[in-house]
Amino acid sequence: MTTLKRNYLKAGMLLLAAFSAAALSVGHVQAKDWPSGSVTIVVPYPAGGNSDALARILAPELGEKFGVSFIVENRAGASGTIGAASVAHGRPNGSEFLLGSSADQIITPSLYPSITYDPGRDLTVVSGVSRDALLLAADSDLPLKSWEEIVKWGKENPLKLKVANSGTGTSTHLGAVLLGDMAGVEFTHVPYRGAAQAIIDTVAGRTELVVTSPISSASQREAGGLKAVALAAKQRSPLFPDIPTFSELGLEYEAMSWYVLVAATATDPEIVQRMGDAVREILQKKEVVEKINKLGVEPDLAPVDELTRLLSEERVFWAELIKKNNISIE
Repeated sequence: MTTLKRNYLKAGMLLLAAFSAAALSVGHVQAKDWPSGSVTIVVPYPAGGNSDALARILAPELGEKFGVSFIVENRAGASGTIGAASVAHGRPNGSEFLLGSSADQIITPSLYPSITYDPGRDLTVVSGVSRDALLLAADSDLPLKSWEEIVKWGKENPLKLKVANSGTGTSTHLGAVLLGDMAGVEFTHVPYRGAAQAIIDTVAGRTELVVTSPISSASQREAGGLKAVALAAKQRSPLFPDIPTFSELGLEYEAMSWYVLVAATATDPEIVQRMGDAVREILQKKEVVEKINKLGVEPDLAPVDELTRLLSEERVFWAELIKKNNISIE
């Protein structure tokens, strides 16, 4: 090798090292100084739902803590996949986070094989936000007065019990399918466009049962139109202490709805840690807890590694249920 070539090679290596050092330095400064501008919390659903409400509870609290604006932006469509994909493939610099739910983080990938993101690969958990158990409720005029009577009659009369849900492929639909599988009862599943109509038709007697959330059915339960059968949980909810769990009734049936804050996987771990720590701190403030409880859910303070593992297990579990029961949204 000539002296000239050696000099060029040495210069090139020094220049590469300088660029690498500069890149590391910039990355460190960005993480250290984050956030340097406004931050967007993407909600992949229309305004008015729990994801939107939770984001709007967190945004001003985060803004106060970090001294910058936290903006809630609704990017709705395709069962949450449009908004989720935009964050998964967006800039991983801490300028955007996604307030996702069971649908876009667990269920939808198994129902939309063509979606452009993998929640387990392209998104990383920042913090849990809240979770709640599904509720099985019945028309108050239904002559079957207990879960035991529902199961007995349902087994003797396959497909005669109609169970309303808030839409094909939703957590309420899959929760009802799982319940039927575990109890050995063949239900007829009736999908609606949202919880409100599903509840109305159950109260009117068009369907005998409905799987929904405790808060969505609260007014009808209080008015006497619906009666709670049981929560899909191991322990009673402190928000609804009068509702028994399926575990108490002898069936280890658990079905939860999740709300979780996630970021693009390539986001600097230091940014993820700082944001997660801030969210968990905020979720323990008394006034924030009260606002979240009014939505019928409880704050989720589970450690990130535990939540990541749980979400991964949930994806596998529900994917198998969807495949086993040939559930399709097409």
